[in-house]
Amino acid sequence: MRCSKHKTLIVLTGCTVWLAVLGWVDRATGYELGLFAFYTAPVGVVAWNLGRGPGIMAAFIASVIWYMADRYAGDRYSTPFYGYWNTGMHFTSFIINAVAFAKIKSSLDQRHELERALVETREQLRQVARVTPLCPQCRKPFVPHV
Repeated sequence: MRCSKHKTLIVLTGCTVWLAVLGWVDRATGYELGLFAFYTAPVGVVAWNLGRGPGIMAAFIASVIWYMADRYAGDRYSTPFYGYWNTGMHFTSFIINAVAFAKIKSSLDQRHELERALVETREQLRQVARVTPLCPQCRKPFVPHV
């Protein structure tokens, strides 16, 4: 998926700021208040506008920010493994969302391209029909017998 450098920069900068502010809010509200759904939005925006690869990178960044916000908010697990496990589960969910958003966008773009090609083809057929003589009885294209 190709985007202009300007659009790419705007989307990446906007979503980075969005995730940073979200991380700050997440840390300020404490680890007991889950903001998981809010982390999905910037991941989806990146995947929608820039594609699957950048979406997966945004998923990784969102996971790290979520993990750091909870750690600095004082989360307490009985073993560090649980913190890593939860982060992995968030990352997996963010990846699924990124891939889904990118696929939906790709499918919509493909559909729009097919619709555009169909409109062009119909117009070409109309132009051919205007110059092709029709049989006066059956209204099918007239082909003279040689």
